[in-house]
Amino acid sequence: MRSKTILSTFVLSLLLLGSLQVAGEDIQPVEIQTSSSGNVLVLHTSSYIADYLTWLSDAGIPAVEYPAYSSIPSVAELAVYDLVMFIPDVLSHNNSQLGDNFADYIELGGKVIVFTFGFHASWGVTGRYNTTHAPFTIGTDPYSSNTYSGGSPHPIMQSVTSLTNSYTEQTNTLTSGAVSLVDWDSGYSMIAQKGNSLGVNLYPGFGYTGDMSVLFQNVALHMLKTSDVLILHKSSYASDYMTWLADAGIVATEYFASNTIPSVDVLSQYRVVMFIPDVLSHNNSQLGDNFADYIELGGKVIVFTFGFHASWGVTGRYNTSYAPFTIGTDPYSSNTYSGGSPHPIMDGVSSLTNSFTEQTNTLTSGAVSLVNWDSGYSMIAQKGNSLGVNLYPGVGYTGDMSTLFVNTARHMLQSTTFNPQEEVLVLHKSNYVSDYMTWLADAGIVATEYNALSSIPSVDELSQYKVVMFIPDVLSHNNSQLGDNFADYIELGGKVIVFTFGFHASWGVTGRYNTTHAPFTIGTDPYSSNTYSGGSPHPIMDGVSSLTNSYTEQTNTLTSGAISLVDWDSGYSMIAEKGNTLGVNLYPGVGYTGDMSILFQNLAMYMLGVVDTTPQVLIGPSSVVYEIGTDASIDLTIIDNNPSRIDVYVNTEFVFNTTWVNGTNIFSVSDIVFDIDTTQLLGLFDVQLIIFDEGNNSITYDFTVNVVDTLSPVFISANAIGYMLGDASEAPGNVTFVAVDPTATEYSIFVDGVFYAEGNYSSNSEVVVELAGFHPGDHIVDLTIFDLAGNKNQVSLSFSVGEVAQTSTSSTSETSTDDTSTSETTTTSTTPVSTSTSTVETSTTTEEPSNSSDEPTIDLDLPVNNLVVTMVSGLISTYAIRRRKLN
Repeated sequence: MRSKTILSTFVLSLLLLGSLQVAGEDIQPVEIQTSSSGNVLVLHTSSYIADYLTWLSDAGIPAVEYPAYSSIPSVAELAVYDLVMFIPDVLSHNNSQLGDNFADYIELGGKVIVFTFGFHASWGVTGRYNTTHAPFTIGTDPYSSNTYSGGSPHPIMQSVTSLTNSYTEQTNTLTSGAVSLVDWDSGYSMIAQKGNSLGVNLYPGFGYTGDMSVLFQNVALHMLKTSDVLILHKSSYASDYMTWLADAGIVATEYFASNTIPSVDVLSQYRVVMFIPDVLSHNNSQLGDNFADYIELGGKVIVFTFGFHASWGVTGRYNTSYAPFTIGTDPYSSNTYSGGSPHPIMDGVSSLTNSFTEQTNTLTSGAVSLVNWDSGYSMIAQKGNSLGVNLYPGVGYTGDMSTLFVNTARHMLQSTTFNPQEEVLVLHKSNYVSDYMTWLADAGIVATEYNALSSIPSVDELSQYKVVMFIPDVLSHNNSQLGDNFADYIELGGKVIVFTFGFHASWGVTGRYNTTHAPFTIGTDPYSSNTYSGGSPHPIMDGVSSLTNSYTEQTNTLTSGAISLVDWDSGYSMIAEKGNTLGVNLYPGVGYTGDMSILFQNLAMYMLGVVDTTPQVLIGPSSVVYEIGTDASIDLTIIDNNPSRIDVYVNTEFVFNTTWVNGTNIFSVSDIVFDIDTTQLLGLFDVQLIIFDEGNNSITYDFTVNVVDTLSPVFISANAIGYMLGDASEAPGNVTFVAVDPTATEYSIFVDGVFYAEGNYSSNSEVVVELAGFHPGDHIVDLTIFDLAGNKNQVSLSFSVGEVAQTSTSSTSETSTDDTSTSETTTTSTTPVSTSTSTVETSTTTEEPSNSSDEPTIDLDLPVNNLVVTMVSGLISTYAIRRRKLN
């Protein structure tokens, strides 16, 4: 990690805001500004420069050349161009310094394209470009031939139908954070991008066939994007959004996201993406993954209220890692803003109401609310390079909506990308800075100091560091502006530690840090002595057994949302936290005894995520016996200062992950066990919870769940219906039943002690089994339901078989003519009707007589063969396992 000296002339040239007064002279900052002589600098060591300049000119791109054989351009020289294209074919002059200059230029907002020999083992660009911004690693041999046969959907390949080149590299690989935009047919990357750096794995000078000039023009145009904002929408109000931005001079492009979503490559052509859905867009999970990749490449995303809707919200990795708001449940609430916010995003917005806001979503870990509605709910929240806007700009509003819409775009277009490359900036006005630097170095922490007596660091400078430690002992330069810079830095994802005099009535940090992010209020007198005698369980106090300090404050208090991590023995807070800022109520320079150096180191390590803040499971069972079908839960008490997520595994299979909060977290056993894809219902399940904090520290909690079924099935209904023998117009009787048991498996039916029917059974299903073929009289049905554990329940029912009442008339007559005779007989008889009785439910059936000349003869009181057993309703599973969220 590179160490910087603030007073070096080189770093002074990189300051973006203000100027430093050194030896009575103003040193003006370097900034990117378009050159009147050309937008592109073609930096080369090539005899083919005339081709390159001609190709660019034919595309309408102004360009100038810089031969790099014996000299390289300074950062100031680079900074007058929008784009630098570096095309070496031999070693350029001082490639290490060139790499450092490229890195500084990129960090100022410049864009660089490096062709294949810039990644050559001997001729490649080194320095900080190579370690930080290069999309390709250094290779070993660029002399391979590759072919592109067309087909890439990326706009950078428009009109490039075929291409071959003899000078490509197959041994370099993508660096962390880089993405391949286009591949050769062989699968090796042709063009890769990492933020504002593009790597082109070919040599455009010679050794090629195909559309090289077109590709050369396209890569330049790709990096010279003219559109600032992509309006991604499924909305009939897109024309309003485009007009508002155009009136503000912001160039925007729209993308209708109903049936398709933009790829990462498409997103990466824009500095900011504004997503304004009003119904579900196409594939919101993949869109969330694409947003995450885009943000990780340096892009910035603004998501409006329906992007956090329970049904329409963006999911995927955006939701789990970058969203400033959680998913809510109902965005249809009305809120009003009456003005008064000091945040610059509200400039010109005096009042606003909107009917489509959300009051059930909350800030995610690491997010900060920039502006609140009058009700106290957040209107605008930011988490790094992601902005959440809790309103719908299409309709249902009154007030300054167009102004706010433009301001959100400007805020993200102007704000610095958080890209920390160094660990700690020690910002001070103190004679004791050498102690602080020594303590950090002894702990292996790389730190840089900045004396804030006569100047303050810009947001761009702060954003190079993961953590800023501010230790004033008198008024620093412009504490109000410093507070605003701190606020911007924190809202980008930076972390700030402020010591006691930063909360002093006269010397304290003011501005938006004080009004929004400070964990302590401004006090009145920091000159009180306090003692800490040890005993705090917080990991930030590891190794600190005792401490006293004469410069503490007893009149400041915790601000809203702040929590005290450690208290002095007197009860006053020693260390308080609010989001990404830590307040330390002591002065580490002088007036102390005890383990001050250890505490100082721990504070830095805690904010860097080095301190072991592994989550602690304080309460949790080692095993759980779970009666299937019940609502049993597992209560876990988990403590950590930066809770993140829990990954749940059952029998080594990943099931789901969820967020957790400090304190008691309640899990449904059925959620955990029955989300696993298994046919197993009963028995032992090995459950593993891996609990993470925001620093990606984790602890594993293992326990077993023994799923048992000790309860017998329960009959909801059971009936036996009798019938009439010989009644051809009526169906035979039947047995109908419904039973409940989460593991019900089968049923069996015996009639008069003899097996009659059986079948599979699913809980809460109605089954009808037809009865037929029994002798007249009363019969007993024994109906039994079995479950997976072998539990059973039996019910006895009765039914009657009657005989049809009928009249039989018999008469005989004979007529004889020679050998012919005729005979007739009529018979009338009456049989009783049938009735049935059930021990669960009783039903009576009366059969009307019917004429029948035939009556079945059954020798045994048993059913006839081929009895019909029918299910009259589909098997409906019960006790549906539903996931329940953490309470």
